[in-house]
Amino acid sequence: MPDLRGSPSPDGPAEHSAPRGFLSYYALPLIAKNEIKGVLETFCRTALEADEGWREFAGTLAGQAAIAIDNARMLTELTRSNTEL
Repeated sequence: MPDLRGSPSPDGPAEHSAPRGFLSYYALPLIAKNEIKGVLETFCRTALEADEGWREFAGTLAGQAAIAIDNARMLTELTRSNTEL
């Protein structure tokens, strides 16, 4: 959503962010191993028209964040299994 002032949903991101001065909102799914791990939300205080380079960078960042979250989860499970042994 490049401009939250025109948000169609009263309970969408604009409701919570407009009072804080945010004008733009973008959300990307965090997907690792074909599973959704979360959502990367980006709020901007200025109008932001995301060009192809920005979207590519944000997609790469979201992919790396999803991998990091998945690796942290696997490490926690491995540590728990080791402790049980």
